Amino acid sequence: MTADPSPGQSTGLAPVLDLGPIDGPVLCFGGPYSNVQATDAMLARARALGLAPQQIICTGDVVAYAADPVATVERIRDAGIRVVMGNCEESLGFNAADCGCGFDEDSACAYWSEVWFAHAASQLDEDALTWMRALPRQLRFTLAGRRFAVIHGGDEDISEYIFASTPMAAKARIFERLSRNDPPGDPIDAVIGGHSGLPFTQTLGPRVLDTQNIGGRLWHNPGAIGMPANDGTPRGWYSILTAEDGAIDIALHALDYDHAAAAGALRAVNPDLPYAETFETGLWPNMDVMPESERRERGRPLAPESVLWPLEHYPPRLNRSDRAISGRGQESAAERSGTTVKGLDAASARKGLSLWDAGWRASAALSRSPPGFPGDTPVPPGCRIALRGMPDGPPSRPGIRAGQSGWTMLWPFAGTGKLIRLRRRCGTVPK
Repeated sequence: MTADPSPGQSTGLAPVLDLGPIDGPVLCFGGPYSNVQATDAMLARARALGLAPQQIICTGDVVAYAADPVATVERIRDAGIRVVMGNCEESLGFNAADCGCGFDEDSACAYWSEVWFAHAASQLDEDALTWMRALPRQLRFTLAGRRFAVIHGGDEDISEYIFASTPMAAKARIFERLSRNDPPGDPIDAVIGGHSGLPFTQTLGPRVLDTQNIGGRLWHNPGAIGMPANDGTPRGWYSILTAEDGAIDIALHALDYDHAAAAGALRAVNPDLPYAETFETGLWPNMDVMPESERRERGRPLAPESVLWPLEHYPPRLNRSDRAISGRGQESAAERSGTTVKGLDAASARKGLSLWDAGWRASAALSRSPPGFPGDTPVPPGCRIALRGMPDGPPSRPGIRAGQSGWTMLWPFAGTGKLIRLRRRCGTVPK
């Protein structure tokens, strides 16, 4: 643990709080942003799920755009949940001149941030600021044997924006730095980040960096509860991580709350800010910090989703006599019988076709629970195979999930952040 930085400044040598193993599901959310209505709804949801405070993690920025910084801080502190320091806590706690959000000077966002930052600074007392200064800059915990690091933005720059479109190599370098001081053979397996306000889950394929194989690692942003995700709906977002046999399920959930009350409260204290309208429309007033790919998603409603992150490494069995072409978000299926999965045909991808050798052998009996691989097992006649996703490289680090009706094989693909799912169900094709 290192000394505190000077006011408003980050340090790459961050104090770390290791929570150790966590039993049961872990609920993650970011960005309460002084939105006490959203914060109350989130904490009520956690109570309804029966989650203890040590199972709840916030990725920072408890205070920001909305009307009620004092009440929001009080709710979070009283709940006793785990919080990592965000740039807003750093800037307010150390009496900085601005929020340290990373906005361009003279931009609209920089002006608006001056307004809400001055409001928050005028409301918070020394007790709240002392709490902010004492927050850890990183959290660590273990779930189902996997080591997680929780950071706000980047590991060296607390205000660094990490989006889904941020290059995989940049994320890989953060993994490398986070694991640098860890015990040998016990590196970070997953990063949970915040700051950008947009939820996403990605797996990082093997050898993103020449110097380190980071195959099968995961980057997850649960989104923010206090500001919509620019998707045209007023909802916030959070996630629940649950250990399953042979995998961790990362489920993204929408949070409905009294956004009209949040908008009204903000208009009462800061009528010149555009964020009250954002609470109602679900659209950000400015997208300067967003990469182009995220800007193109403006107004497209997000949907709750679940990603199954396999825990074990099972090398795929390639058969060069079989080939597959797969399209983004599309699915193909074919009858299978005998020992070899053959001839997966596929749809065209949005940007051309990705052709690769993909002859897999069925490697798990229907009655076998993960992670058992008893060897090559014939695929019974009448069963079907379905392929989802957009692979553009050889598969790596697959996992398997078994059920009464069949099994699901999952592969992350190098450099894409995408998973494919190879499903086998007797008599039906997955929809």
